[in-house]
Amino acid sequence: MSPTLYSKTMIGFLIKKAFFDTWDHLITVVVLNLGFLLSFAIPTVVPEWVSPLGLPVVTAVVVVGLVITFLYLGMLAMAAKEIAFYRTPSFDDLLSYLTHTWKGSLVFGGLTALAVLIPLFFFPFYASWGGAIGFIGMVILLWALIGWSLMSVWFYPLLCQIEPKVRKVLKKSFLLALDNPGLSIVLILSTPVILFISIFTALLVPGPAGLMVWLQDALKLRMYKYEYLEAHPDADRKKIPWETLLIEERERVGKRTLKGMFFPWKE
Repeated sequence: MSPTLYSKTMIGFLIKKAFFDTWDHLITVVVLNLGFLLSFAIPTVVPEWVSPLGLPVVTAVVVVGLVITFLYLGMLAMAAKEIAFYRTPSFDDLLSYLTHTWKGSLVFGGLTALAVLIPLFFFPFYASWGGAIGFIGMVILLWALIGWSLMSVWFYPLLCQIEPKVRKVLKKSFLLALDNPGLSIVLILSTPVILFISIFTALLVPGPAGLMVWLQDALKLRMYKYEYLEAHPDADRKKIPWETLLIEERERVGKRTLKGMFFPWKE
């Protein structure tokens, strides 16, 4: 079997697992997304309400709101991890989720803010230089942003599943993106697709929670590759036997169809 087919096998099952994981916890996903929308409203909606109080107040509301949003995103990621591992997240555990992820969430939020703000200032700056130096500066900045994008999709899954220490999460995110560029690109490109689909449900399904389930499932399944390579150090890294490695996961998800979801009596 070709490496391409192996990859398609893994990605195809990833799509199925993430879809049914979200479906099986639909109410939980909707509630989690409602919480995210409320937190995101603080930096996006509330500033307009307090604008008569002046720029310092508006700035403070935006900053505090973004901090709250990223802290909530960390809790949401932990809940998504529970779903990916066939467990039902408990709202009683939200405090423990926050305790586990708050440092990582603040770092991720800060780096994301830099990834947005730096290009706004430095792209025009390098462009104003002109010539080879300005061009090289813009290219370096562009590749740095691409690198962060590739790393960012692995940050929360690693933080929740593997490593609570932020420095190690960043290092492992870089190594994962470097070792799995194809899957990383798939995850990046799928993010706007998932969010676009969510517009039709007011971001309630699949929404940010569904996106996090997708990313958590991606790491969960990808780890089978590394477990296999650890057990078989001489194996060809380009020929991972996904059909064999995913047997147990396939059994857990089961043979399910869209028809069976909506019309189970016809199955």
